[in-house]
Amino acid sequence: MGHSHGHDDVHKQLTFAEKAQKLVAHWMKHNDDHAAEYRRWAAMFRQNAMDAAADALEVAAQQNEHINTTLHLAKEELDHLD
Repeated sequence: MGHSHGHDDVHKQLTFAEKAQKLVAHWMKHNDDHAAEYRRWAAMFRQNAMDAAADALEVAAQQNEHINTTLHLAKEELDHLD
């Protein structure tokens, strides 16, 4: 005969919607981290007279931010499922 210790919520399975929300939030954080890293390296590239490469990294950072704008739309839709 089993018994409960009130820990049922610890083992609760996430719904698909909850998993989706967490995944999109993770991707957004990941993209923010990458954009910051690209910008950090772009500054170092500029200090070493690698301006064209620095410019390319700035574009990559901007593209990550654009992706996050799109992912934010997905997150807003998923947030309405609660």
